[in-house]
Amino acid sequence: MKEAFSGHRKQTTALVLFALTLRIFLALAFPHVGGDSPIYEAYARNLLRYGVYSHLEPQDQQPPAPTLTRPPGYPLFLAALFALAGQGNEAAVRLVQALLDTLTCVLIAVIVFDLSQGELAERRRRALWALLLAALCPFVANYAASILAEVPTTFLLTAATLFAVHAVRPSLPKRNWFFCGLSVGLATLFRVESGLWLVSIGLILVLREAPHHRWRSVLADGLLVTLGLALALFPWTVRNLVTLKTFQPLAPAYAQDPDEFVPRGYYNWCRTWLWRFRDVNNFIWTVQDSDIPLEALPGNASDTPAQREKILALLSSHNESDSLDSATDSEFQAMARERSHQHPFRVFVTTPFLRALALWFTPRIEILPLEGRLLPMSEAWENDPRDFLFSLLLFLINLLYLAFALVGVWRIFHHRRSLDNPEVVGACLLLSLIFLRTAFLSYFAFPEPRYVVEVFPEIIALGGFAFAPRKLQF
Repeated sequence: MKEAFSGHRKQTTALVLFALTLRIFLALAFPHVGGDSPIYEAYARNLLRYGVYSHLEPQDQQPPAPTLTRPPGYPLFLAALFALAGQGNEAAVRLVQALLDTLTCVLIAVIVFDLSQGELAERRRRALWALLLAALCPFVANYAASILAEVPTTFLLTAATLFAVHAVRPSLPKRNWFFCGLSVGLATLFRVESGLWLVSIGLILVLREAPHHRWRSVLADGLLVTLGLALALFPWTVRNLVTLKTFQPLAPAYAQDPDEFVPRGYYNWCRTWLWRFRDVNNFIWTVQDSDIPLEALPGNASDTPAQREKILALLSSHNESDSLDSATDSEFQAMARERSHQHPFRVFVTTPFLRALALWFTPRIEILPLEGRLLPMSEAWENDPRDFLFSLLLFLINLLYLAFALVGVWRIFHHRRSLDNPEVVGACLLLSLIFLRTAFLSYFAFPEPRYVVEVFPEIIALGGFAFAPRKLQF
């Protein structure tokens, strides 16, 4: 790591201090508590008070029953900080997350340095440009202000990427594969979809070794990764098996307890049409405990006037009790099947593609005091010019980072196309991480922009290659 920044210590120190200052400012100026934050804090509180992993409130001073609706990583993180800094000390959590995200910036720069080919001075300049991009990027930095798992998850996955980059270099020890698997396993204890990292890493391993028929090497490396992953997940799996009598190495897909009803039919119906973030607010977050705004139902949610009337009737029934019963859920499931059968291309191709666009191009304002409406532009400007300008600025910054990444990819592949070249292998790894996560979330989740925050370090790392010839001075 020292080699990456030698000769640029003043610039490196200035950028790291700037990154930390920006994150501390965002953490203190825009503190945020998300919908999941009280649940995470309840887990941490019960761990410290009763030694029980549960989000339920205790009854009659008795310990609550154990649950598993959230993976244990972030609640344990909160519990450790609350034990050190005081129960419920969210400011301490935000400051530690600011420090963690600053370390993520450093890891991004090291990834770029280790992937780069050429003279040492040029590799260091690439790393410094990547550090500048990471320090300035607001899209992970602002999550330091939120009591959500994004910052530690991103740090762990960036560390996993760095270990993978080290592991594919023949001159470095193979134990990096073990630490890669361990980092992914720990990240999975914060956000369960983090395990997708291993799919990308496996694909790159096979693509790189298959032309040379080095299958024994693939199996040995895969075993090291698996051992690291298993070591991270083993305690949580055993806890669920012993305490709750259920085999659950991750966490339930819908964050539910074993006996809790999940409106899967309703969610499947939403997947046939929902692709905008504002519809997540109206139709997903409200389904379990509040009214669904009927007037917000978009035209693409139904195929015929009769079907629309039926949907409105079902939603009205929901609003009477702010919950869905199994009979209503079955009606939505039947509609989901009908729409999927009649319009398979729209349901399985067009709508997921639109969700992918929403994940990457929606203004990233979800934890900021902004509405984020850009269209229609004249109406958005008239409603709130300040909101419009800040949202537009964040949208343009997002576009700029994506453009830097595309230029970086072009520079890497312009003259180097062999999978024996570390830059090409690294670019393929970073791209596969980005595309696989985007594809998975587009098909199986709903378009919350924060879901791709974990791969923004990969975007930044690719962007670092866009500035290779230039020298950074200040």
